[in-house]
Amino acid sequence: MICYELKKVLKKKSNQMVLLILAGLVAFCCHMAIHSVEWIDGNGNMVTGIQAGENLRAAQKPWSGTLDEELLEKALAEIQRAEASEEYQAKDYWQNRIAQGWMQGVREIQGLLCVSFSDNFRSVDERTAGQIKPEELHRFYDNRVELLRSWLYEPDSSGAYLYSAREKEFLLERCSQLETPFQVGYAQGWIQAANHMGWVLKFEMILLGFLLSGIFSGEFQWKAEPVYYSSLHGRRKGTKAKIAAGLLLITGVYLLCAGSYSLSVLGSLGTDGADYPVQSTLSGWKSVYNLTFREKYGLILVLGYIGYLFFGMLVMWVSAKTKSPVLAVMIPSLGLLLPGFLTDLGSGGIFSKALALLPNRLLDGNIALSYLDVVSLGKTVVTPIPVLILVYIACALALTVGCYGAYRHKAIGG
Repeated sequence: MICYELKKVLKKKSNQMVLLILAGLVAFCCHMAIHSVEWIDGNGNMVTGIQAGENLRAAQKPWSGTLDEELLEKALAEIQRAEASEEYQAKDYWQNRIAQGWMQGVREIQGLLCVSFSDNFRSVDERTAGQIKPEELHRFYDNRVELLRSWLYEPDSSGAYLYSAREKEFLLERCSQLETPFQVGYAQGWIQAANHMGWVLKFEMILLGFLLSGIFSGEFQWKAEPVYYSSLHGRRKGTKAKIAAGLLLITGVYLLCAGSYSLSVLGSLGTDGADYPVQSTLSGWKSVYNLTFREKYGLILVLGYIGYLFFGMLVMWVSAKTKSPVLAVMIPSLGLLLPGFLTDLGSGGIFSKALALLPNRLLDGNIALSYLDVVSLGKTVVTPIPVLILVYIACALALTVGCYGAYRHKAIGG
């Protein structure tokens, strides 16, 4: 019966077209992720893609290893030497571009120096590294905690009113738990894969809604519900078969899309740096999640699958409840687009904490893991990630049971 339900979905011409679009979107996102890596050659020309990744890996090799004071001092000397050159200071675009290319191997460390020695927690000035003195480098890791502390406690800072006293202590404690000095080096495969995974999951979930929306409502569209419900196992085993078919579609589409995307991007750009902390890049420096790139990407995949289960079962529940594939197929789009609209309305305090718990964060784990969001559960303060996991697993299970009850007990013609 499960195979029969799957065949009904997959044999529809419209659904076959959806699967082709799915494959095309995955290919497009792979292309975007791979070609987002850029390299400036000796003539100032831009190279992208796999070759850019190979060039960047080679350039960063001399600047890889433990980011201690010795490596920081060596990198600072190289940065200041390049910034003092005539080419770097020249107003000519191409001369300046070539000089920028000289620092590509040390660019990540340059970014970390800029953010560590910035004037405040929320801003970064790319000129900061050129003004740092070698004797100040011992404060490199301490600055990360102290800038956060200033942002949280200074009266005129936005962080002062965003969090409670207990939440501020929690953020500082998590920030202080990072083991230092940490390792740095080439990790573009993991960075690009994580940066574009959200687009893959959101686009594919919207399209997956078209496949799932007809599983329950199809019998009513074809006017076949009297036969279906009057059969011996229609209401019981037939309903279970529909749910099982939906779960197989959700899991199959997720594994194919996320798996092929991950293999393509990581296979093209490499898996170097898997055990480096996410704070070893400028974009992850402020993160309170003390994870390696491998752990972060694994968590993004887990969150994505939970999101697929929740949205997928929600589509099927609406389809079973309303008999309308049109209403059902709108669910993923509304669930993923509406939070963005709410974010534009404002932020801060309880509003931001509520947004951090919306299901769209499951499909954009890279963003969820970069925000300084916290949730207070009584006297306990946690990050939103464990709450998202527990809440939406429970919601997916409840929707699964709801699908069974709604469809099994629906009246013929009702």
